[in-house]
Formats: sequence, structure tokens, C-alpha cells
Amino acid sequence: MQNETIPTECRFFLTIKFWVFWIIAFVALTSVVAFVTGSDAFKNTPFEPLQGVLHGSGDPVRISIPTLDMDASVVNPIESDIKTLDEALLHGVVRHPESHRLGEAGITFLFGHSSRLPFVRNKNFTVFNNIEKLVSGDSIIVYSSSRAYTYRVSRVELVNADEGFISFEKIFGNELVLSTCNSFGSRQDRYVVYATLEKSKAIN
Repeated sequence: MQNETIPTECRFFLTIKFWVFWIIAFVALTSVVAFVTGSDAFKNTPFEPLQGVLHGSGDPVRISIPTLDMDASVVNPIESDIKTLDEALLHGVVRHPESHRLGEAGITFLFGHSSRLPFVRNKNFTVFNNIEKLVSGDSIIVYSSSRAYTYRVSRVELVNADEGFISFEKIFGNELVLSTCNSFGSRQDRYVVYATLEKSKAIN
């Protein structure tokens, strides 16, 4: 990938690992297949506890987007292979294990399913529906076990997986990036939401 193909004014350090975008594309495709074939992923039954996840003080455990009336669990897998991330997506929003934890200087990268299938019973397959409707100034609240972090949306973009990477290297400040599939576009298209930390507070 040549750096000059990425408009500087359109991305701050937009460099997410190329294959992370394809993970979501792959999962979106498998979710359609699972729905058609009657997979257990679409049955309204509880999951077994997910193994190999983190539960540190800076790990996000929940995300809330008031303007979308959305509230969901966040999973923190230890490994970053496709199989592990695919399994984690069945349980909620996923923090990429190579991205930063809450409170750290750098980017916290969360991704999740979106789907327009009419009969998806597992709500985690629609957890990031409508994030493309967010606008600058909307709030996103991400919770750890001890603090609530409020971010303000700076912009929302529809990007192609071939366009670049998101760097997880430390930056000045705390940034949140959300990504999901564009159900109506090509498999390479992704909605990406960028937000900046506004404040944090302790919770009981």
C-alpha cells in the first residue's frame, strides 16, 4: 500500500491491519450462511462462557451509544487469530487485542456485526447496526469494571479495506475507533466511526 493513496485530511493514523477488515467481511458472509442453514448461532439459546478473554481494569466491558439506544457487552480476546475473533463476535462487540485499553494513550479499536437479516435472534449479529447514522458530537460511553469513558464522535467514514491500516501505536490523547460491515455495500466496505475521549469518571 502506498501512503499517497490515503488522503491525509480524511484519516488520523488510518492504518488498521488489513486483515482486520476482512475478518468482519468473513464473519458477515458466514452469518448469512449460518442463517440460511439454520446454525445454532441464530437460535435464542445461551452461549457457553467464552474462554481466553481478559478482565483487567482497563479492558472495556460495555459500550453504550445513547442516540442509537444501543447497549452491548464488549469482549476482550487474548489472541488475534480469525477463529478467536470470529467466536468472540458471537458474544458482543470485540476489542482488538493489539489495540489499547481504556485510559491508555492510543487507539481503542472495537468492531462488531451488523446485519439487515429480518429474523436474526442473536442480538450480537446486529449490535453495530446504524452506527453510520452517528454524527459529529454524538456521545459514546465505554465502561471498564471501574470507570466510564465518554467519547465524542468526530467523524464517520465509509472506507474500503484496501485503503489502509489503523496504527495501534501510542498517540497523544485517547481515541476510540468503531468498525462494522456495510450490509448494503461490497464486502470491502466498512463504516468507521472516530471519537475522541472527552472525560472519564469512577463508577460504583
